[in-house]
Amino acid sequence: MSAPASRPHLLQKLGRAFRALGAQPRYAIKTVGYGLVGAASAIALALAIEFLFSRTIEHFSHLAFWEFALYSLGSILATSALVGYLLSVYAPDAAGSGVPQLKLAYWERFGYVRWRETWVKFVACILSVGGGTSLGREGPSVFVAGAMSGHFARWMGETRKGLRPAAAAGAAAGLAAAFNTPIAAIFFVLEEMLEDLNSRHLGGVILASVTGAFTVWAVIGSQPAFQLRELADPNWQAYVLIPLVAALASLVGVGFQRASLYLRWKRRTRPLMPAWLYPVAAGLMTWVLGVSVFYLTGKLGVFGLGYHDMSEALGNHEQLTLVGGRVALFTIVALLVAKFAATVLAYGFGGCGGIFAPTLFFGTMTGLLVAYIAELILPNHSLGGGEETVLAVVGMSACLGAVVRAPITSILIVFEMTHQFSIVPALMVGAIISQAISRYFNEDNFYSEVLKQDGADLDLLMPPRDLGSWLSMPVGEHVRFQRFILRSLDPEATRAAIATHQVAWFPVVIDDALEGVVSRFEIERALEHGQRPNVAPAMVASPYDTIGHVQSLLLDSTSDAVVIRREKDGKVLGIVTMRALLTEEIAHSAQRY
Repeated sequence: MSAPASRPHLLQKLGRAFRALGAQPRYAIKTVGYGLVGAASAIALALAIEFLFSRTIEHFSHLAFWEFALYSLGSILATSALVGYLLSVYAPDAAGSGVPQLKLAYWERFGYVRWRETWVKFVACILSVGGGTSLGREGPSVFVAGAMSGHFARWMGETRKGLRPAAAAGAAAGLAAAFNTPIAAIFFVLEEMLEDLNSRHLGGVILASVTGAFTVWAVIGSQPAFQLRELADPNWQAYVLIPLVAALASLVGVGFQRASLYLRWKRRTRPLMPAWLYPVAAGLMTWVLGVSVFYLTGKLGVFGLGYHDMSEALGNHEQLTLVGGRVALFTIVALLVAKFAATVLAYGFGGCGGIFAPTLFFGTMTGLLVAYIAELILPNHSLGGGEETVLAVVGMSACLGAVVRAPITSILIVFEMTHQFSIVPALMVGAIISQAISRYFNEDNFYSEVLKQDGADLDLLMPPRDLGSWLSMPVGEHVRFQRFILRSLDPEATRAAIATHQVAWFPVVIDDALEGVVSRFEIERALEHGQRPNVAPAMVASPYDTIGHVQSLLLDSTSDAVVIRREKDGKVLGIVTMRALLTEEIAHSAQRY
């Protein structure tokens, strides 16, 4: 009878001991907790996807071909229908990779993600990728890990402001666990989600990422995601081909981004069928492509993650069938083209899954394609197995970098997945080329374009990184100005104005003409003496003028107010004061943390 009573007593003791710790130890303990929760979520997602895929597509591939075709069709249609139902009925926003949605939640809602979106993303990703749809699990791992860490923080009594570090830490732990790449996870969160390598969350992100890495090592092991042969330094022929591979892989990534986001936009703006049917249609077309490639090559890479074929390509690409002739070349081209088409359809039709694994697959096959063509052209077999593998991993890094536009992450994630230091210089060359090509052809990276399609403008949510960028922003979009306009100087109107609006200055517009500005003090003085208040000349700016320009006008003004007036029709919109400007600048700076 005494045992139940002792538990609250023990919890109370632990709570008091925790609160007695200093701020830094409490922060470290909470961050480790976020890392454990995030890593556990990502590991559970990975194991569930692997389990489902091994019991469906992979298991069926060992049967007779007609049995494989029939059973795989039933499997992918059933799972796709369930995904369509979950996304259309419970949480439409859970479609896609989840990285842009978590980023939006971080800046717009302090990292808060609704529970329904969290569990729908988790279940739908397992069904979608595990059932054979050509998408990745890494983006959903980041989303689910960040969301679960935020829910854990709320359960622990964390305030709304404290959800941001929880979401950032969970996202880093989730990616570290998904790829077994803790360093790349740190830089991905800083480069992509926070867009600030000097963020004050850096310490927490590092600690959570390390926690996530140790967790996945304890559960799964410390082996890299892909096994490579031991590579020597590439020869000069390989270095001549590296820029070509990087350029081609980047163009593949650019094409994937444009095609999938265009299809996504068409689906959202001009739907041709009920929302739940789109994942089913994508699953059906993936099945057609995947079964065709399997029949011709014996490879399953079009289905699911495609990691098995990538591992063969990187570790022993002779297994891609009869290397040294057209059969091997056909296999690579078939896998690349079919995987590209299946992923564009899956993402564009609103499936649930990420883009990391597919872009790595595209890059791998692009690198091998260039290597095999070069081997047919170059004399004396100038490229050995090591050089071909180097070209493949350069393609991986370049294609991923062109899509997510996070160059440091694209280098580190491939380096950590392969544990090969000798490839780092080649990856750096590929990163430079991929960024140049991506910025030339696409306005923004994949995730930012998704948010733009959804009507979310992060430029209005994210704080400036320095004073210069803050001063260059348009005042009409980033500063809330006082919009009440005094349209009469009669005692009744002025008395009502100062009684209703607790502001220091009022713009005066009489008969649609701007007379100037008048202060609260001047109105009170005029009412006291029964006089007409004196109107001061007004400094005028457009809502499109920069904050720096308005600040200069305020410094030059004797009235401490600038009237904001529309240029096209002269309509007065309100006034900006120096106090309002400073308040907004402080708020934006604080929002960063």
